Amino acid sequence: MRILSIHQIVGVILGGCILFLPRTVVSLDPPFAPCQNPEECVAQFLEQLESSEDDSGASFNHAKFFRQIVTAYGDTALAKGAGFRYGYWLKESSPLEAIPLLQASVHDFPVLGDYLTFWLGQAYAHAGLGKEAAEAFQQVNEDYADSLLRPEALYWAGDTLMKMGDCEAALSTWSQALSLKSDHPKAAEAFHKSGLCAVELGQREKAIEIFREFWWKFPLASERVQAESWLRRELGSLFLPSLEEQYKRSMALYNGGALEEAVLEFQRFLSSSSPTAQFFQTQYTLAMALVRLKRYDQAEAILTSLSRSSSSRKDDAWVWLGRVYLRQGKGPELEAHVRTLPVDTVTGDQQALLLIFYGIWLEDHSRWQEAGKAYRQAGAVAHTLTQRLDALWRVGWIHYQQKQYGEAIEIFQEIIQAAGTPQSDSSLHAASQASYWLARAQEHLGQMVPARQRLKNLNQEYPFTYYGQLADLRLGPTQLSTKQRAVLTSSDTMNVGTPAQLQQDIHYQKIQALRTLRLYKEAVQELEVVFTRFGADPQAFSQLVSLASEVGAYDVGIRLSIRHFGATLRKGRLPPSSAAWLGAFPMGYQAVIQSFSPKHVDPFLVAGLIREESLYSARVVSPVGAIGLMQLMPATAKKVSRQLGLKDLKSDRQGLDEPNRNIQLGTYYLGQLLNEFQDNIIYSVAAYNAGPQAVKRWIAQNGQRDPDEFVELIGYRETREYVKRVLGSYRIYRTLFGDVCRGVSLDRFC
Repeated sequence: MRILSIHQIVGVILGGCILFLPRTVVSLDPPFAPCQNPEECVAQFLEQLESSEDDSGASFNHAKFFRQIVTAYGDTALAKGAGFRYGYWLKESSPLEAIPLLQASVHDFPVLGDYLTFWLGQAYAHAGLGKEAAEAFQQVNEDYADSLLRPEALYWAGDTLMKMGDCEAALSTWSQALSLKSDHPKAAEAFHKSGLCAVELGQREKAIEIFREFWWKFPLASERVQAESWLRRELGSLFLPSLEEQYKRSMALYNGGALEEAVLEFQRFLSSSSPTAQFFQTQYTLAMALVRLKRYDQAEAILTSLSRSSSSRKDDAWVWLGRVYLRQGKGPELEAHVRTLPVDTVTGDQQALLLIFYGIWLEDHSRWQEAGKAYRQAGAVAHTLTQRLDALWRVGWIHYQQKQYGEAIEIFQEIIQAAGTPQSDSSLHAASQASYWLARAQEHLGQMVPARQRLKNLNQEYPFTYYGQLADLRLGPTQLSTKQRAVLTSSDTMNVGTPAQLQQDIHYQKIQALRTLRLYKEAVQELEVVFTRFGADPQAFSQLVSLASEVGAYDVGIRLSIRHFGATLRKGRLPPSSAAWLGAFPMGYQAVIQSFSPKHVDPFLVAGLIREESLYSARVVSPVGAIGLMQLMPATAKKVSRQLGLKDLKSDRQGLDEPNRNIQLGTYYLGQLLNEFQDNIIYSVAAYNAGPQAVKRWIAQNGQRDPDEFVELIGYRETREYVKRVLGSYRIYRTLFGDVCRGVSLDRFC
């Protein structure tokens, strides 16, 4: 890469009548340090850069502060780090000032050579120095084989070359970028510009090929209208997408969450296609889209047809048709569906699922004996232990609800015996659930001594699980607290030095440098690579989980802690100093949560909710479009934003993946739900997941039941398990970082 000299830069600046302040200046400020010590001084400077906007007042203050640091601390590593960050901050607003700072940092921070070269390219581009920018971006691709920035640099290089009028080079560069990372955020834009470049070069056939592919590959891109208009203008009635193109466009819409548009495209494809494997797959995916849109009657018709076909999706269609009958309340149809089940082709677990759907409908209509029979049949045909235990639980729960406690105890004992020593999360859940409700059944029969002993055993064995916490609540305040038990246990055997292989890894070295410079977004990206390479290594655990916390990659910390200490965490058998606790239950956003939480909302409940909603991943988007830490739907976020007087939130995802904004809106909405449900956290958490109207229906049906029973009777499995996870995490957060929940009802704050 040809790096411009200071003299060349100054020449460019003077020629454009731009005032440029070079890095080395004769300061007129008195030679004193702006703060107590170098570390504190530079940290304060970096904090100012992070928190400020690109306005003239901030720029003047930063320039003055930086001159004072250079004057006071000269050529020290801390001053060089300040220069690095200052250049990074200036690269867009004052690129000509940024360039010499970033150039100097290339020598001072060689491990970050790819980042500095890339940011130099951006500074050159913002300064209008296209040739130098393109060379810098190409250098990232050519000289840094392991760099995560290679695709990004190539996309930038293509844009720069196009602006310079070199469409031929731009086309070649974008082709490289798309081959490296076709799902990059800039991919659609690059694809569209490739078509424009082909037009510019007079390559009509190539342009047609590019825009046709763009039509099906990026149907949600902002450039789609322009691309389709060009095709129709150029080809007229000859623009007839092939069946394959229609299918791919349909799938792109479906995978992008545009379900209404996907349904229309699927229907167009099916109207023109003949029964092939692709035809049947399209039918199935269309049915799934209709189910997600709650258009069950239309899904039913498609699934009925598919279940009678010779497709490989036939058996899946049988199961989903049963589910759709259940959701529509079509019991007779569901019964007939179960009776005509092709047992020779449908798997045991699929048969069990259909029998469970039928049993649920029978339960809803108080046909308890028939429901129990359906569940027993499900348990008998199930192939997997998970499915069998679920069916048995439903039999036992019917007995419990009917106050047939002796029969319930027998079934719960059968579950515990079948689960044995739990080897999976599902078997642990089944065993602990059965153990808790066995004790509750014993209480109803007046068998208080064995009941209390069972609760005590459950709480001691699995104190950091939902049912272990329920057992603790039933035992009352006379027992040892969970917090006391957690600190009186074994030692953390993974607190060792950093493995040599990890220390030598280039991405690990980059994380260390980026962390020091407080460039956390980039550090998180590097950490994902290191997690993939070393996440399974127990010797690397302590270092990686600590780094995850420092750079804000809390989801990585959770995954690491669960991978290495899942069972031990549930049993509370780690000392309080273990990194696994903070890894599994991060506190990184607690200050933000506390600042936005209404007075009646416990910040630890918000922390638990974030953990279960998003695993503390700020940019996660669910299949239904919920966004960010607190998984807000855009429509809900927009409504709450208006209530708070925040005028700048758009209806799309913009801004919702920003942690502060997401937490502000999410905590306010949670506070509204708590107000609506009189601070009942079970109802409020359930409403956060399923909506207030569903919860009001469940309250009308079972609001008189004990809180633990109400949770088991929540109508949606997803919401039922969600409430258990959030309440469990809430009480663990209180145990680890606040006051232990002792003797407080499950539906109330600690």
